[in-house]
Amino acid sequence: MKIKKLISDRKFNLEGLKRLKINEFYAFLILDQVIFINLTEKFLKKFEYTMQYYLQNKIDNHLTLSIDKVYVNDKEQVDKAKELISKKSVDLSDEILLFVDIYTNKETLFSLLMPYYLEEKAELNINEIINENKTIKKEKYNYRKLEMNKLADDAKAYLDSRVNHRAFVDFNSKYFPAVGVEFNTKKNYIESGFGRSSNYHDSFNIAYLEAVERLSSQFYAYKNEDKYGSYNELKEEAIKPSEFILASSKRNKFIPYTDDLKIYWTKAESIREKSTKFIPEQISVFGDSFFRNKEKMNRYIYDSSNGVSLGGSYAEAVFHGLLELIERDNFLTTWYGKIPANQVNWRKLNFDNDFKTLLKEVTDDGYEVHLFDTTMELAIPSYWALIINRNKDCHMFAYNAAGCHPVEIQAAKSALLEAIVGITIHEENNKINGKKQLDDVTEFEDHVNYYNSSVREEDFNFALKQNNNVENRKQFGNRFSGKTIEEDLGKLFEKILELYKDVYVVNLTSKSMQEKNLYVVKVIVPGMLPMTFGTQNERYDVERIKKERERRGLSTEYEKNIAPHPFP
Repeated sequence: MKIKKLISDRKFNLEGLKRLKINEFYAFLILDQVIFINLTEKFLKKFEYTMQYYLQNKIDNHLTLSIDKVYVNDKEQVDKAKELISKKSVDLSDEILLFVDIYTNKETLFSLLMPYYLEEKAELNINEIINENKTIKKEKYNYRKLEMNKLADDAKAYLDSRVNHRAFVDFNSKYFPAVGVEFNTKKNYIESGFGRSSNYHDSFNIAYLEAVERLSSQFYAYKNEDKYGSYNELKEEAIKPSEFILASSKRNKFIPYTDDLKIYWTKAESIREKSTKFIPEQISVFGDSFFRNKEKMNRYIYDSSNGVSLGGSYAEAVFHGLLELIERDNFLTTWYGKIPANQVNWRKLNFDNDFKTLLKEVTDDGYEVHLFDTTMELAIPSYWALIINRNKDCHMFAYNAAGCHPVEIQAAKSALLEAIVGITIHEENNKINGKKQLDDVTEFEDHVNYYNSSVREEDFNFALKQNNNVENRKQFGNRFSGKTIEEDLGKLFEKILELYKDVYVVNLTSKSMQEKNLYVVKVIVPGMLPMTFGTQNERYDVERIKKERERRGLSTEYEKNIAPHPFP
């Protein structure tokens, strides 16, 4: 790249850049840094948005600290910069800035940001894709298309161009490396993706994948086509909100739903009807309160990222979104209905030797490891892991997690791994946070912290006191062993539609995400219990519990478990 000019005598800011000739390369000298740019109209637009983003969120970095400086560069600095420019060949796009230290030649690339919500939506139709059978699985029982390394690299590149982010290691996790990726979406609000695995590299990759998943499900990653109005006004093209389990708590503070309540609606695919319908936006993206007028949006329901998933293909994302729904529905049905679940002898499971060794270390350190089979009518292996800290004066008594996967050992390992990571992290955190009472359970973390004391042990007695420890799990066969993910997804759709009214898929993927093989969806199955946080936000369905109790030959007369669920 040929540098048009070394600029060392003016402020580096938007106004100064606008006075320069477009479609040229420039270098700016600020103290010991030379900033190389490819000045185009596109660069100016992204530069302006990037600066607004950082200033609004009060973020300091290489770029913000270089803006508006009026330092006087001495002759040595200018000569060093000219020498650097004369020797350096740089191929630079108009989406990044290159910072180079004039003394060490150390380079730092800095991506400009772009408003993700102004992108184009990827045109994807799961009802068509399901018949294409093109997503070949890496292995017979591996329900992923791409290697995690490649997908995570693309996820990081996507975040680089959309938000300010940082990765960190949570050293409070004792047995497994836990990695987080934090990023700003709005002023004073930080969102996170977390990765937990048996090795640091995988944890790092998973954290970046979850970060993209969280960003894309908090806001639309594209210009969305929505509608505003009541169900009575949209009746022919919308799904009635009452089909999605409504708030059940008397403490709920939202507006009571009626069919005349005006709300925002977004598009979703109906699997049963093979058509597009409008469903409430409030159950489609969980960050709507950030970009909607609060009075006009008429909040009537609480929802979370339940059923949101990222995949290397659209079918893969939908498949794993369904697994998450099933995992959480099975756990909540077990919890609220106090359904006796078989406790599995995890020592007899076919874990790899490293995982077996780690489980032994956990138990040697004074932790009890419990694993319950929560598999229900869909026959997808589901587990609930409960780790109890028996050490005196502990700060986190019990931690819970769940897992669901067509391969039983994967479901069990996933649940145990998350629970083991969680209890050690919260053991440290709760030294500061203290105890929680029932009325205090109003937010996400409260559900975990409520169980930091041994006085809560009786809440688990319905499971722990069952005399039903089993040595061998029921074998579920290879119902999901097709060559493609689409084939297995089709079978899963068929099974769900035998038992539930429909499956709805919200496409949260932009075209630029699709180009990087990053597909995000929100999947919703009416009738499955949704994961909510805060006891005032519970969405509990009596009929769902009765149906499962009846299927097991249990009495349909029961008392709901009033203890807040312990799901993290």
